[in-house]
Amino acid sequence: MTKHTRQAIHHALQSWGVGSAAGDLTDHLTTLVHDVLARANVRGRGQVELRLELRASARLLLGEVRNAAPSRPGSGDRAVSDGDGHGIIALTYGRRPTRDGIGYIHSFTWWQPGAITANQ
Repeated sequence: MTKHTRQAIHHALQSWGVGSAAGDLTDHLTTLVHDVLARANVRGRGQVELRLELRASARLLLGEVRNAAPSRPGSGDRAVSDGDGHGIIALTYGRRPTRDGIGYIHSFTWWQPGAITANQ
């Protein structure tokens, strides 16, 4: 899964024209995706969906991670996901105005456990 995730992320970033930041962002985002899945105890439970969104003007890369397992009926109008929730990853990136042009990447991760309502 690591190789496939890394390739998918890198391909998306290159097609969006991120340029030289694509390599560092790929490494950073791939690590965060796997960390989020490990903390959520989803890793190894089947396919995972990863949705990426780039907001280039803000230098913001957003990732949404969900277990691709189908929902099963729950009580009332709720459906219970076998993946037990979903995760959000946000990365901001850029270059500091220094002589050596050091790049920076700031990240935030969040996992929402529990059932997902069918009526969202």
